[in-house]
Amino acid sequence: IGDHLIWRADAGGKVPAWVYFTDGSCNIGDPAVTHVLIRESEFEINRCVGCGLSFAGIGVVIRSSVIESVQAFSDLETDVDVFVFTAEGLLKPCPEWNDPPMVGGVIPAPAPSSVA
Repeated sequence: IGDHLIWRADAGGKVPAWVYFTDGSCNIGDPAVTHVLIRESEFEINRCVGCGLSFAGIGVVIRSSVIESVQAFSDLETDVDVFVFTAEGLLKPCPEWNDPPMVGGVIPAPAPSSVA
């Protein structure tokens, strides 16, 4: 919580969306979209192990590209992994981001050199 998302730039200085870089790093997502909710979908957690309460899913809330919170939601669509917050604060499902095509072979910007 409180960590900023880190986006890689390519060799031309642009920050591309949905790419794999040649050094093994990647940008998964679109850096232009800064208010999102990412639903946990790998383990399909939908019940509290402590009290047994059921919920639709767990989501990581990202606002202004900062991880703000992790919350249980009672009304998330279970077939969508990414939601964008609208200007009104509502969640807009983005099913097209569930498994988008990724561009490979992008050369990253050189790493900053450290001064000794």
